[in-house]
Amino acid sequence: MAAEGKAQNGASILIATYNGAKYLADQIESIMAEVVPDDEIIIIDDASSDGTLEILLHYSARFPIVTVIRNDKNIGVTKTFERLLGLSTRNIVFLSDQDDVWIAGRRARMIAALEPEGCVAVLTNSLIMTEQGIGASFFREGARPDVGSIARNFTRNNFIGCCMAFQREVLATALPFPRTISMHDWWIGSCAMAIGKVCYLDAPSLLYRRHGSNQSPSTRRSLRVVLGDRYGNLQALGSLLARVIRLRWPTA
Repeated sequence: MAAEGKAQNGASILIATYNGAKYLADQIESIMAEVVPDDEIIIIDDASSDGTLEILLHYSARFPIVTVIRNDKNIGVTKTFERLLGLSTRNIVFLSDQDDVWIAGRRARMIAALEPEGCVAVLTNSLIMTEQGIGASFFREGARPDVGSIARNFTRNNFIGCCMAFQREVLATALPFPRTISMHDWWIGSCAMAIGKVCYLDAPSLLYRRHGSNQSPSTRRSLRVVLGDRYGNLQALGSLLARVIRLRWPTA
């Protein structure tokens, strides 16, 4: 499902939107302050019913690097990001939500973190932002996320899509998404760890907005839901093992 052809220099910044008109302009403006001419911004709107699409079309008309696509029907955040990844064409991929704010220098710092040999993905810290202001770090001091163990991330996911960037080579393993995964960011993080090193930057690169309409739930889930997700993710890890074997030993 990954885009065909040779990858181009620059970064693909992928944004999924759904009824995000309230905060969307803040997010896009912060991204536009970071991009360079070689970058591309691809946004898929998941059949919003508010003014989201109108805001997106305004930016695509102003900036040639912005491409806007609308899903014919609502398919959910995971399938929307899968579609976005398949459309990307650049060497480095950033995932973005619709309601955060990039901190100045984010793009350059994350790409620099990907330069050491073997580093295929980077996860950064963020600052939590609410209506009351900017508060604590997402990953608190002394609680460094585990970015080196697929097994430990199976029980406690440390990967947050909006805090990630990764080399394009991760897509060869990640796409297409297994139907059973709980969330795209857990899956992409697992794929990155399976093929290389994931780096972590403790310096925040993002204002992570929390509000009542977040598409990523922050409330505690029921045990039934958690167990269902774990079972689906376990099935996906079997698929991941098979994909890594095919990539490393294609004639096996």
